[in-house]
Amino acid sequence: MLAIRKEDRTPVGHAGLVYQNVEGKSETEVGYWISQNFWGQGYATESAIRWRDYGINTIGKRRLISIIQHANKNINSCCHKEWNET
Repeated sequence: MLAIRKEDRTPVGHAGLVYQNVEGKSETEVGYWISQNFWGQGYATESAIRWRDYGINTIGKRRLISIIQHANKNINSCCHKEWNET
């Protein structure tokens, strides 16, 4: 799903729930990609929180994952905030 900036409807990236096969197990991932022009402005955190809440509260998922590349330290920080808010 397209992630947009609320103020002016500018596309900033993509976010949503993605079904993944991880080590032979079906998982639901909170996935997001934010354009580098918009890094550091909270879009990844906001998107991840909204999709996490949708997954849990609206479609009843009991487990969600987020697959992160180890080299991406900013996203690691975002995810710690994202998952610790529940």
